[in-house]
Amino acid sequence: MSDPAVLAKVRDWPALAGLHNRVIASEIAGQLRKLGFGNARPLRFSSLLRRQIGEGKRIDPDLALALGRTVTSHAVREPPLDNELSEILDIARHALFLAQDGSWRVAQLPHPDAADDSEERRLCGFAPATHMLDKRYSGPALEFFRVARERSGFGAQVRDLALWAAEISAEDDARQAATLRYIIEGRQGRELGDEIGRHRPSWLPWPPSRLRTSQLLSNWTEKEKDDLLYALQGRAAFEPPQIVPPPQPEPETVLRAIHEWWSSEGANLRASYSRRTYPDLLSPSQLREATDRVTWFTMFALGCFHSFGRTQDGQHRSFIEAGHRDGWWLELAESRPPGDVQSWLDRLERWSAPEQFDQRFLPWRRAFVDLYTIGRWLDEYREITLKLPRIIEDHGVISLNGALQPSYWAPAVRLCIDAAPINRSLGIGMNWMIREMLCHGTYDSRDGDLMAPYSWAPSLRVRDLLNDLGADVGETADKEASRTIYEFVVEQIGGDSARFNGDFDLPLQLITRDEHRAALDECFGAAGRDAPDFVETEEEAEDAPIFEVAGR
Repeated sequence: MSDPAVLAKVRDWPALAGLHNRVIASEIAGQLRKLGFGNARPLRFSSLLRRQIGEGKRIDPDLALALGRTVTSHAVREPPLDNELSEILDIARHALFLAQDGSWRVAQLPHPDAADDSEERRLCGFAPATHMLDKRYSGPALEFFRVARERSGFGAQVRDLALWAAEISAEDDARQAATLRYIIEGRQGRELGDEIGRHRPSWLPWPPSRLRTSQLLSNWTEKEKDDLLYALQGRAAFEPPQIVPPPQPEPETVLRAIHEWWSSEGANLRASYSRRTYPDLLSPSQLREATDRVTWFTMFALGCFHSFGRTQDGQHRSFIEAGHRDGWWLELAESRPPGDVQSWLDRLERWSAPEQFDQRFLPWRRAFVDLYTIGRWLDEYREITLKLPRIIEDHGVISLNGALQPSYWAPAVRLCIDAAPINRSLGIGMNWMIREMLCHGTYDSRDGDLMAPYSWAPSLRVRDLLNDLGADVGETADKEASRTIYEFVVEQIGGDSARFNGDFDLPLQLITRDEHRAALDECFGAAGRDAPDFVETEEEAEDAPIFEVAGR
């Protein structure tokens, strides 16, 4: 701080004014040392910077302007500040800046007008407001923002970009067009195109060939359109269109027959299903009011187990009840990792002990990391799950994959919810949870219309059934396919009938099982055709379920 140029720039900093009568010039300090006063300490610029930023670390535009006149990417690498470069960057990386959505965030993206290069401008074109700097930061304020960003840890990866694309509203043509432009011009464009090709945002026309005449590409050249279509679908985008036969009445006939079957048998089948599914310690009708960890931990665990393929309902319940009888299930549910992990370590020690001969429930034990994640972030996952109706009400169509990655999902960020991703752990078990919470009154009846599109689990049997009826619900167990299933069923038999008396996809899950094969044959017989055969059988996987989330 003895450098006159630096001192002149920081003379008006309140942090320096706060040291009034406590600071002396270096020359005077030298003279005092000669006189025996040797306790004077040098005032370092990094210490003054930390004082100026303050404990809250919130850098509003005015403070950023004051800091940016001194702390620039160039200045901190030139004498005399270069001697404190590491300390300055470490202090700056923790600074919080005002984002366009009103939240305080570490340095991420500037506002579009302040973008440094073409890559940054392309990202700003479709990034959510929570990741972009408020427009009031300008001039020197942006200099300090860029210093802070050097070590802030922000670096958008392909999965982040795909989440940004998935959350774009159907009306936001500008961000949609910017996303498509990034696919052909951005640094990670090809990877983003692959990801979007696998997990299509709801606003993107499909097949990609429909984009050629879309207003989103109105100013594009034909070569640019070709590059985009190839990035999204490869050579398939240029194959001659297949002739699609006119729709047949059989989907409606079959689904109405299933509805009639469920109206007759559903009450008993639902009761039997609940008895097979839920352990005695969990009453799903109490979820709405329950705040205890055991109830919600068990519900999320069941959701996680429902992402397994080729298992029977009672197997999940048996695993939990065995743990309840032995006492360790309640210990895990009531623990609060990471501070309280002894019960988890005890369980690992027990299962890996030399005398452990019991090899039952191995697939469920292998989900132990998922259960630990649920236990660690249980309060956050419960809050998001309960608030989904209000979030959908405010934001419209949402991505369930986004909702289960709270730290990267704008609605969760606005609620100050930060938790580990759980989208792959829950898989299509999230659709199952939403359905069961609707059926048992956890969500208000008024929220039925909001939540119904998300309550259809695309299990392998259900996908095979609906694809046989002409629905295009995909070949993998993607929880986002729930909306496609719901829309197809509504189109065939109407919104009221599509609820199947409040049980949503449960009739489709049950009628495709071997025990109800005769009923399914009758439903297809009403349309004059044979029911499809299903690859999956319950008997195959008592000890080795296939995980639906892994691509089944």
